[in-house]
Amino acid sequence: MFKRLLFGTLLMIGLSPIVLGADSQLLERLGVTPTQLKSKDFTLPFIKGGQGKLSDYRGKWVLLNFWATWCGPCRQEMPTLESVAQEFNGEDLQVLGVSVDQGPVGLVRKYLQEQGISFPNFHDNKSEVSSVYQATAIPSVYIISPDGYLAGVFRGGKSWETKEVLQTLKELVAFKSLKDLYGGKLAKKNDSFSFPKDLLPPVMKIKKLRTGVKIGEKIRLSLEIKWPGDSRRYLIKVPRLKVPKGIELQNISSSTGQKGSHAFLEYHYQLLLKEPGTYRLGPIELAYSPRGGGAERFSRHPGVDLELKKGQGWILWVSILIGILVASFLLFFRKKNKKVQKVEETWVNEDILADLKKMKMEGKQRDYIQKLIEFNKKLSLELGKDGKEEEDLLQMHKYGGSQIDELKMRFLEKRLEEKIGKEQH
Repeated sequence: MFKRLLFGTLLMIGLSPIVLGADSQLLERLGVTPTQLKSKDFTLPFIKGGQGKLSDYRGKWVLLNFWATWCGPCRQEMPTLESVAQEFNGEDLQVLGVSVDQGPVGLVRKYLQEQGISFPNFHDNKSEVSSVYQATAIPSVYIISPDGYLAGVFRGGKSWETKEVLQTLKELVAFKSLKDLYGGKLAKKNDSFSFPKDLLPPVMKIKKLRTGVKIGEKIRLSLEIKWPGDSRRYLIKVPRLKVPKGIELQNISSSTGQKGSHAFLEYHYQLLLKEPGTYRLGPIELAYSPRGGGAERFSRHPGVDLELKKGQGWILWVSILIGILVASFLLFFRKKNKKVQKVEETWVNEDILADLKKMKMEGKQRDYIQKLIEFNKKLSLELGKDGKEEEDLLQMHKYGGSQIDELKMRFLEKRLEEKIGKEQH
């Protein structure tokens, strides 16, 4: 009764209950981004057999979860969604899963059985529904209202079984429609199902591979990552490409650019083709997180097929022979020229430190941080480490907009200063 009186009072003084109504803030209390889009119905097979539609659950609030067995945050989140399903028992709220796994359905079924997941799960193995809902980033939870509206979107994993979340969901299901939640009036009619740019995750695209490749040749796979919105919102790790046996990943490089209003980042994977056959290059997994903080999210590209023809196999054997001869020569040269090697190891000196300090004094903070990380990577390689930590830090700084905290920066500076001090003695 109080809420109805409040709504009437707001109308009388000319204020919008959509903005000021406490009920509409329930979605924000759940941490979701509110939307008012008409949901798209779909039909998919269930993991356990048979098929169903989203519209079969009309009249209930629905938590629609897009997930995969290979996604770590998804695996952590699933038991908490099961707790929600048990709490509501499908009466006023229904939890539904959409697995985007592209492998055999039996593997997904086995995982659900082992984890004791009882709520219904669809299998979107061709990514048809996840493409419509633009759920390329997983885990993602979409809240569907009883009257068929997409009420809100949450990207990234979270615990849905906390006392606060369960209480908020109980308050939410008291409303029988999205219009009811917003006091009887929605902001605007929107049937286009077009997401705001801020809700769109990065998109991966593989450029067309060169055809007619043969054994012993090298080929480059280029992966383009585009942001529909502001690229500075993301911190991105180097995408992981799964390479099958018979193909060797030799190195990874990257480049950036701008197409119209969209920034893009490209990763280039140089591959050596060793054995004939038809291969799947991929899948490719991209891990990223919001710059302002938040859980890590994942996107996956299924990859691309590559056929290797027989012929020119001698190229590979000649390359291997040349590699052995070069390695033998270098080993002999290093043993006979220890003094030269000593000179190569003393690449650090006071001039490097002076140049870094000059960059810092001139306000070239970005260049300063990049050089500092690069030099520390060299130090790690000298110590027999793989330099992966510094490489990840460098990639995130160059392409993800990451800022290094003062403690980490001081550690890198001190490490370099200590190395220079040792060389002087």
